Amino acid sequence: MVFSLNFVSCLFRWPICLLLIFIVNFSAVSGPFLFDDFSNLADLKSVEQGVKSATDFVLEGRAGPTGRPVALVTFLWPEGVFPNEPLIFKCVNLLIHLLNSLLVYVIAKLIFVHVGLNKSQATIAGLFAMLFWGVHPINQSAVFFVIQRMTLLMTFFASCFLS
Repeated sequence: MVFSLNFVSCLFRWPICLLLIFIVNFSAVSGPFLFDDFSNLADLKSVEQGVKSATDFVLEGRAGPTGRPVALVTFLWPEGVFPNEPLIFKCVNLLIHLLNSLLVYVIAKLIFVHVGLNKSQATIAGLFAMLFWGVHPINQSAVFFVIQRMTLLMTFFASCFLS
């Protein structure tokens, strides 16, 4: 099958946008744990020391009425790095943010096609929406406050549902 130049160029646009989002955001992953990261993740130390089981950590969360167990499960890996290595936790948050940005592209492209743009126009508009989402300052607290992974995961699951 022979692919047109337009198809190939469209195929490589979203990875370039993800790379740009990664470059813009990566400089901030070297920061420390902040604010409520410690109070919400303090029990990780008990899990690492064997005082508390991983199941107890996940099911006894204090964040919100449900304790947000899905998000707490994601903090169990990597084992033994809390509170000394925030970089790993922030890199995982950045990865989830990149996935969310890609989902924003998919949703935006679907919306733009639905409102009458052709595929090429919808692709370009979707890429702009993805870039805007990925580098917008309002999303930065969710990416770089480790405990805000809960917000990132909520966005991920809602976006998966919408796409």
